[in-house]
Amino acid sequence: MRTIGEEIAEAGGSLALIGNGEVEDARRYAEEEQLPFRLLVDPQLVGYRAMELRQSVLANYSPRVVPRLIQALREGFRQGKAYGVKDQLGGVFVISPLAEVVYAHRSRTVGDEPPPDEILRALRRAASELKG
Repeated sequence: MRTIGEEIAEAGGSLALIGNGEVEDARRYAEEEQLPFRLLVDPQLVGYRAMELRQSVLANYSPRVVPRLIQALREGFRQGKAYGVKDQLGGVFVISPLAEVVYAHRSRTVGDEPPPDEILRALRRAASELKG
């Protein structure tokens, strides 16, 4: 998501990462990673349940993870310390100013993220509908 942060802003959106650790964990993580966007926490997983995001230990060890792991390592990414509920899967959502979910991607495994252009298309479509 870092790679498209500027494009998200240009399209009229803003980016927030929601973690499930504690506030102190989030502060530490945001400082370590020098995040250029908001980091929020949901330690009770209220938002995760509302968005129907899965928890799965098996998803961390799925064979589907291996190619993504190799690609991430080649690109220089390394797993740091994990905070919060470690088997909680994430997702990517584009939410309009009218609080409508206009795009949803629920991860099936660790590292299962949608293509950035898909996210940007949904954001631009929502912005144009709002103006229209």
